[in-house]
Amino acid sequence: MRTGVSTRALMLTLLMLLAAAFVFGLAAGSSIHGPVDSLRALFGDGPETLVTVVREVRLPRLIACIAVGAGLACAGVLLQGVTRNVLADPFLMGTSAGASVAVVAIRLTLPDSALAALLTPIAAFAGALAAVLIAIAVARLKGRMDVVSLLLAGMVVTALCSASISFMAYLLDPFRLRDTTMFLTGGMWISTWAETLIGLLIVCGGFAGALLLSRELNSLAAGVETARALGVSTGRLMSRAVLLAAMMSGAAVALGGLISFVGLLVPHTLRLAAGRHHGRLLPAAFLGGAAFLLFMDTLARILLAPMEIPVGVLTSLCGAPLFLFLLMRRDTLS
Repeated sequence: MRTGVSTRALMLTLLMLLAAAFVFGLAAGSSIHGPVDSLRALFGDGPETLVTVVREVRLPRLIACIAVGAGLACAGVLLQGVTRNVLADPFLMGTSAGASVAVVAIRLTLPDSALAALLTPIAAFAGALAAVLIAIAVARLKGRMDVVSLLLAGMVVTALCSASISFMAYLLDPFRLRDTTMFLTGGMWISTWAETLIGLLIVCGGFAGALLLSRELNSLAAGVETARALGVSTGRLMSRAVLLAAMMSGAAVALGGLISFVGLLVPHTLRLAAGRHHGRLLPAAFLGGAAFLLFMDTLARILLAPMEIPVGVLTSLCGAPLFLFLLMRRDTLS
């Protein structure tokens, strides 16, 4: 599908938006400074307090936002491509919820330990993968996976995961129930350098793997029979795509909690400019998802300052109307 926007112009625009969102986030906070002062502090020039805040508090949080936004958006592209439906995303298919169960279990059983920090990304990946495989299996019980079955299966998995989280929090440590609730609303509150860099590496690795699948995903977009005629193993493609989507969404949940609709909103919006070619759409989603979550997280910090809104609340307010719009369109239900 050809579009009127060249690849160079699209990527340049997204890079500019990402840079603007990064500078905006670097300057905004409980104490707001100018962009120039914040950039100078980033390189160690300025008041010591400002340098510490920018380098040790805001910078790791911004990089975590980039990892989470890019990971969720690219996972959404993969899930939409492999299911051939624009309504698939990590939140709606239960991937994020499955990762949340694993992360909460680690946090409750190994609170504030070095082992927990090491196991969290691994557990999040395993939980995300298990959840999406269960959702796909349930949707295929009648032999054919359609969008309604997939959405219902994802909702069932999400509901079961939410109930499991509440039960674990109450049973293991009811006094930490508030922390668990805050985690489920989505927020970039815990972003140490170690957690941030691990999450970013996982997302970048998943993105690189997704790019290797772009040609096969393009063939699948023309239809299952067409893809098979071109030598694509659709079963193997789905397995790889789901694995990479689980890896990226798991890392995103480990860093930012349950942040919804990024994997739906960003790919659908960028598809209007990038088209359906995954060689263009995946890089666009990486940059666009990062910029979108950076901007939303900064808004979450300043709208009701000094109180902070969970960023998952803002993404839901943006994503829910789009989801309803897509759900009402007949061509997304076929």
